[in-house]
Amino acid sequence: MYFKISPRNQKIIKIFLPVITALALIFMISPAVASPQFHASTIEYLDSKSETVMEFAAVTASVSAGLSAMPGDAATPIADQLAQMSVYFLIVMCALYLEKYLIVITGCLSFKFLMPAACILLSVYFFTGKQKVKQLAVKLCVFSLAIFIAVPVSVKASKMIEETYRITNEQFFSVQADVSEEAAAPEEEKEEGWFSAITGFFSGSIQSASDGVSRALENARNYMGNTVEFIAVTLVTSCFIPVCVFMFFIWISKSVIGMLIPQSKPNE
Repeated sequence: MYFKISPRNQKIIKIFLPVITALALIFMISPAVASPQFHASTIEYLDSKSETVMEFAAVTASVSAGLSAMPGDAATPIADQLAQMSVYFLIVMCALYLEKYLIVITGCLSFKFLMPAACILLSVYFFTGKQKVKQLAVKLCVFSLAIFIAVPVSVKASKMIEETYRITNEQFFSVQADVSEEAAAPEEEKEEGWFSAITGFFSGSIQSASDGVSRALENARNYMGNTVEFIAVTLVTSCFIPVCVFMFFIWISKSVIGMLIPQSKPNE
């Protein structure tokens, strides 16, 4: 038997269906999407990346302190440059923590506030028939989806870049291993002078004092170059990529809104 819905009932359904959807978004979907467990893999990746950055910052600070302890001014410029890199490590850490919190905040903002508001506006549109209300509802819906998926997509893009251009941790922590070996050396060996201390710090025991200083400075330059390389890659993956992804989704949102909402003619 064919069941026909009257136009009045169709309008009532159109009005109340978005309201029911909004309630479902607020009380069912929003708690699940905004929970850290929903983004467990992304948060785990950001936490591991934060630990790596903190470890590199600690090693860089220790190397800078060791170079500053050398007599003379030969290693002072390198030590100063390494000390100034702490600012970039701080920027990277702030960006990582911001991504970590945004991934939860955007889920709550999108599914608890923006999308329910879009549903309510859609109900208002079905009740009043005003096109401006419909346009605002579409804009809110598209924008909420864009900000929700921006952070996960940026993290995925960062992973792809890091896998393509991988920098091994051993390359940077070799100096830290030399520090431990120097600390475990016999006391008589440490009393041989600052030349032996520096050569033990960077490359083990070297008989010639002048060769030891040259090797120490060369290792310090290599370490500084590796650290600059690490900071550059981390700044790109943690700061530049998320901003570009967010701007890209804003552009996509405007394009989608432009397609969904045709511009009104001047005579209308």
